[in-house]
Amino acid sequence: MTEGGYKSSNHIDKVEIMQWGARRQYAFLAVLDLAEHWEPGEMVKIRDIAQRNCIPYKYLTQILVQLKTAGLARSVRGSAGGYVLALHPRDISLWDVVEAMASPTSRLNAGREGREPTEIARILRTILREVSEKEREILERYSFEELVTMGQQNAEAMYQI
Repeated sequence: MTEGGYKSSNHIDKVEIMQWGARRQYAFLAVLDLAEHWEPGEMVKIRDIAQRNCIPYKYLTQILVQLKTAGLARSVRGSAGGYVLALHPRDISLWDVVEAMASPTSRLNAGREGREPTEIARILRTILREVSEKEREILERYSFEELVTMGQQNAEAMYQI
């Protein structure tokens, strides 16, 4: 729940995607919020993103720095400052955010083929690699512009009921 006793329009049910860590969920929400409020040159305050999406402010700040480092967001300091997407929302996929949130260690280890201690470990690695490839395939299909449009269409449908 947010201010006023209603759920944020960007609320993600943690039970539905519990296999994803909070960092990834919050990054999705932050980029979606920036996409919803995307106007070239118009900055969105971190405080506003945090409040609308129930994200701890300090944690969100770290996430936004990581998104900025990955080239997905830009920031401006000062009273008129904030964050804005560095690219048009149509040019940012869910997978782009996943890659931006991946730690340098996980990216370095992703391509390494170390010795596996057992056949079961090799089988498990193969299955998990296949899951990761499917996840990437699906997440690359959706841009944040599409997500904003879907959200608007769902909101309009609910008002018509």
